[in-house]
Amino acid sequence: MTRAVSHETLEIVTRIAARRVVVGYLVLWVLEGAARKWGPGALDEVFYIGRDVMLVGALLAFYIQGLPRRRHPWWPLLWAGALILGIHGAIAMILGTIDPMTLAMGMRGYLSGLMLLVFTLTYADGSILDTLTDAIAILALISLPIVITQVLSAPDAVINQETVAESANFVNGDGVVRPSGTFTAPMGLASFISLGLAVSVSRVTFGTRRRTLHGFALGALALMSAISGSRTIAIVGVALVVVLLYIAARRFTVRSAMAVLGMLTAVGVGLMVANRVFATVLEAFSDRVDQASKQEDSGGRVLDSIFGFITSPMDLWGAGAGAYSPLGSQRLGTSWEEVDKDKYVAELGVLGYALAFIALAGAVWALLHIIVRGGSAPPDRLMVLAILASTLLFVGVTQQPSTQGGFAIMVTLLVLTGRGFDPPPGDAPEAPGSTARTLAAPGPRRG
Repeated sequence: MTRAVSHETLEIVTRIAARRVVVGYLVLWVLEGAARKWGPGALDEVFYIGRDVMLVGALLAFYIQGLPRRRHPWWPLLWAGALILGIHGAIAMILGTIDPMTLAMGMRGYLSGLMLLVFTLTYADGSILDTLTDAIAILALISLPIVITQVLSAPDAVINQETVAESANFVNGDGVVRPSGTFTAPMGLASFISLGLAVSVSRVTFGTRRRTLHGFALGALALMSAISGSRTIAIVGVALVVVLLYIAARRFTVRSAMAVLGMLTAVGVGLMVANRVFATVLEAFSDRVDQASKQEDSGGRVLDSIFGFITSPMDLWGAGAGAYSPLGSQRLGTSWEEVDKDKYVAELGVLGYALAFIALAGAVWALLHIIVRGGSAPPDRLMVLAILASTLLFVGVTQQPSTQGGFAIMVTLLVLTGRGFDPPPGDAPEAPGSTARTLAAPGPRRG
């Protein structure tokens, strides 16, 4: 009896600790840029890798303590990916196409999402889903006044620093800054707003828990979207509205119809208010979109981001992970491949070509899952899948640390909304009265 109680207590403690680690990762993803921009210069490099160091430390600590862990196939995939990228990079270093620092940071870009995923699957359970979504909503409310201040301030104002003592580089017409929030570049804010819109739209429309919090967060996210100057956020917003209407049509009820109508009306009113209050900002954004449309083929750019890797030049071996990243361009003098799939091919050769097709397959799977399961799958899952499809098709996941962190949180939320936390067949049955329903039996004690 004592042993059963001890096991149950250990499972509960493990779940609580894992929840703190995952939420800490989320908070660092959103706020670490603030330390890099406005903190002492010595913190710049520390917070560049802070959240991944924290996650690795937690994995080691949990393993050494022998805490209850789940069995799943993602650990072998992580080890295999690290081994393949390491061997590939070692040969690339011998060939002289990459250096150790660039390789290490490049491997982080490819593996960081898997690291958070394996930690969550190993030690956490589905109960942290609500905690994560609530944390995203709170962080959205924190970000709103920062973003408003940024678009109303001069590019060289302290609030618009992108790293220590560097003013904003992304400026629209009339000197209106494209905001970055607490991130060090606007792309990070775009990733956060997209993910925040997905979870808050779902919670406001179909949820029953903390709808008021997510309602305020949705208003903040909608306003930040309007003044963000980001075409990526605009595309993602349209995708989310389409998926939302599809879900409502598939599971039509009076309540869902009224919720969707009310939410769209509220967002529409908010955007009208924003159009009056931030008229100069929105006009600068509109001018930027018009100029970009005249200077480039928008449709061709979209198609190139999806399929352009098929015709891009390919070295059979590639230059090594990270060689064509922003860091690689600084250290090695290579050109920065802005399109993620082109970057895969340039860095990994044939392996990158295969990875680009895997990304396309993942986007198609996400879209098919939405179409097929629109009437039955959890709304949280469907909305996150819409963001995943957009990310894999248009945005990419390995470029900057902010996009890497956004992808890691995204796939973690996706797992938490699925069935991956049911105890595997053959595991020890749940103790009577136990609330620890989702972790597998503990492994042998170590240390």
